[in-house]
Amino acid sequence: MDFFEERKTFNILFLGQIGAGKSMLINSIHNYVSYSFNEIPKPASVECIVPCELQLQTPNFVNLVIKDGPKNDNEHFNNIGQSVTQIPKVYCLKTKKYDINIIDTPGLGDSRGAKQDKQNLDLISKAITDNQNLHAICFIIPSDTAKWKARFEEHMRHLLSLFPTSALKNIFFLVTYSDSIFFQSDLFEFIQNIKNTNKVEIPFEQKNVFRVHSEAFMYYIARKQGHKYQHLTEEDVQFSWDNSKAEIERFYSKLENIVPIKTNYISKIYGLEQIEKMLQNEKKNFMHALTSTVYYNHFENSLSDKRIEKEVFISLCNYIMESEKLQQWINDQTEVAKSEDDDIIIENFQYLKYKFDEFQHNLQSKEKRFIKCEEMANELIHSTKQFAPDILKRQEKLREIWAVLNKCKENRAKKLIEAEEVCKNSLLLKIIPQGPDNHDIFDLPKRTTMKQDVDAVGIDLGTSRCCVAVNRKNGIATVALENTGERLLPSYVAYDEENTKCGQIVIDRLRYFSEATVFDSKRIIGKCIVNVDKIWPFKIVNINNQPTIVLKTERGEIRQSATEVAAVLLKYMKTKAEEFQGKKLSKVVITVPAAFTEAQEAATKEAAILAGWETITLLPEPIAASFAYFIDRPIPNNSILLLFDLGGGTLDVCVFKIINDQIQIISKNGDSKLALYKSGFKANQINKVLQVGGGCRMPMIKELLQELFPFSEHCCEEHPDEVVAVGAAHYAYNIFSN
Repeated sequence: MDFFEERKTFNILFLGQIGAGKSMLINSIHNYVSYSFNEIPKPASVECIVPCELQLQTPNFVNLVIKDGPKNDNEHFNNIGQSVTQIPKVYCLKTKKYDINIIDTPGLGDSRGAKQDKQNLDLISKAITDNQNLHAICFIIPSDTAKWKARFEEHMRHLLSLFPTSALKNIFFLVTYSDSIFFQSDLFEFIQNIKNTNKVEIPFEQKNVFRVHSEAFMYYIARKQGHKYQHLTEEDVQFSWDNSKAEIERFYSKLENIVPIKTNYISKIYGLEQIEKMLQNEKKNFMHALTSTVYYNHFENSLSDKRIEKEVFISLCNYIMESEKLQQWINDQTEVAKSEDDDIIIENFQYLKYKFDEFQHNLQSKEKRFIKCEEMANELIHSTKQFAPDILKRQEKLREIWAVLNKCKENRAKKLIEAEEVCKNSLLLKIIPQGPDNHDIFDLPKRTTMKQDVDAVGIDLGTSRCCVAVNRKNGIATVALENTGERLLPSYVAYDEENTKCGQIVIDRLRYFSEATVFDSKRIIGKCIVNVDKIWPFKIVNINNQPTIVLKTERGEIRQSATEVAAVLLKYMKTKAEEFQGKKLSKVVITVPAAFTEAQEAATKEAAILAGWETITLLPEPIAASFAYFIDRPIPNNSILLLFDLGGGTLDVCVFKIINDQIQIISKNGDSKLALYKSGFKANQINKVLQVGGGCRMPMIKELLQELFPFSEHCCEEHPDEVVAVGAAHYAYNIFSN
């Protein structure tokens, strides 16, 4: 038999979050299977088929950026936190036995936000459906990645939902940087979550896990340009090269016994998803009518007649919506339906039925809550009539009680003044008293074309996490604050080395340097004396009636105020924002809780000045959140809104009203339990509930708010923990451009 007749072709999909090293791995695989280590004639023979870029440090601690490979507009290296690969691209690798087609895809978890990730997901889905057969779905996972991005797991769930359960045997894991001693990925938790929620177990065992190390290839790319890795010997490189080559050959041989996934099935599910997205944009009454039509006119047929099924399916699609995009899809389905396998049709209808049943269930649960509220209202009316004769007597009694309460209030005020004098020199801890609500009024900013000569920076200086947003050409964007591309920075500061560190790296090292690490500084800033929380590993002492944090480091004892700690965080975020914008920044809007006192606001401003900001404006967090919500939505004039902000360290509840495109805070005192009570409004008078903060991602919180405010419209952004910073940036652009 001829050699070429025995060759096999494999189509392999590479998936991973940004920074996983997919493109570098393709280069490594190409070279590892082309040469044995001893066959490499010289470093120059090592070849890059995908453009690559790596950093190397010289013995003098000079950072070098080494680039290699052909020019390729599909690979962008300039933006930290963004996917280097722009669109999926197929790279053809040839071995003695196989033709390998690797589909390189954009990294997920892009710092440009959810909109960019959705765009990348659509590109990946299309790349999958463009191949008739898919032999392997490969997750590329660096072994030293301790934490997956939350969005990456969400995206993996979405992509896996396109495949049938039979595709589980086509899932493989390529672990890079595999000379690490420990495998610390969130992969095990992800697999367990899939098992619990979908009753499907993704295999993770030796037969589908392969350890491939790219550093041996990177070593030769550096040598090719006259540089050398300082910490690698040639023996280390040979060991890495030979082991990676053996793992790749084991992977290829495994594919010989794999039945490929037929992507026409995936294409159909992907098409149904596009219909579902279009359906979600329709009004509720249309959705209800459509659900009833589908349920009664179609699914009661029990899929008994194949010919009727196909006709109903096509007519249903025509009924849903008139659009060119959908119409084209319907035309394609019409052609497919004439000759398609009946089993596939049944699977598609079962999927569609599942989606509509899910919607019907949600609708029924809301109807139950409505019936419950109606019953409570009728009961209240009945009880009111029953006790009406007694109301006048109770009214007189209430007048007497009110007079007594006023007298008690006067006595309490006198005692508070006396207590203030006693506490001035006391070592016991005292919070600065809250002032009355001042009913601040703000104009809602309007959507406008962003000018690049205006610097708008909004910072959410949170108790547990911080976020920064800036103006870009196409609108407001959040800044990647972590080197991994994460846009949320944990509010942790470490002083264990000469240069302070912030963020996730501090949390990862907390167990070793707990006495040199500070967090929760927002709970302390601007207060005379603070109740020391026993769980804090650092010590707080009273110096000149001010709380001072005492830290233990190798350099000795260090004392820092909460203002100085906040300044470190603000300075770090200033540096990251300047790197993102490519210029110096001096103006900023920083958000603070609505119940912050003047002293706390003054301390926050002082921290910003220490961080290098020159023009500083403070904005209440509820106002910033409302700016972000209504910048792209109709302004609900003459309405009462309640903002529920559940963060990692605090819960703030604020009531405000919107009149003539202006926001006025009605109740913003620090007691979240009494915010609605002190506003003078009842739950059924609240028109909208705005959900802000990472805690509002929890389904339990959403259900609780739905029960408390059953007649209100509930609004929650896709990234509720970034809303405050985005709103602050819009406000910054509005005031600094004028």
